Amino acid sequence: TPHQETPPPLVTGTFGLKGDRAYMEDRVVATRLPDGNPFMGVYDGHCGEACAQYAMETLHHALASSGEWARGEYGEALRYAFHTTSEDFMPAPYGRNKSGKGDKSGTTAVVTVCVGDTLHIANAIAPSVPGNGECHSSLPPAVFDIRTSNVTSLAPFSKRPRCTRLANGTCP
Repeated sequence: TPHQETPPPLVTGTFGLKGDRAYMEDRVVATRLPDGNPFMGVYDGHCGEACAQYAMETLHHALASSGEWARGEYGEALRYAFHTTSEDFMPAPYGRNKSGKGDKSGTTAVVTVCVGDTLHIANAIAPSVPGNGECHSSLPPAVFDIRTSNVTSLAPFSKRPRCTRLANGTCP
């Protein structure tokens, strides 16, 4: 039997600053999907932490279990994962509240998954809260505004420069 190489472990680091809140609303995940492809997600929570927590725990599972992912339709798989996670979290009558934790919180997300030498990057935003940014209990909850989700694929990733200059001119 041929020897199958185990992918190297993911090595990551994070930093969070909760500001003046009593708790952190944001979440980060770095993991491998069941097929070994690395997945990373940053979830910027709004009006509470439940939604960002739910997205961190479930979005990558929705991605890996989708038919689109199995067919190699990675952009559509990412859109499906955002949509499914949103519907499963939101409380009735807006969604299925599959988690039983659905509330008025939301999250903005940026996720990446690397397949071969292609890096797929997707983001979805939580709709803006009107007014001064306070959480309004009369607003319908929205995890992701699917209409504003974007997917970009960069290939071949292995041939791209190792350093991308940031807006301030620095190179991480």
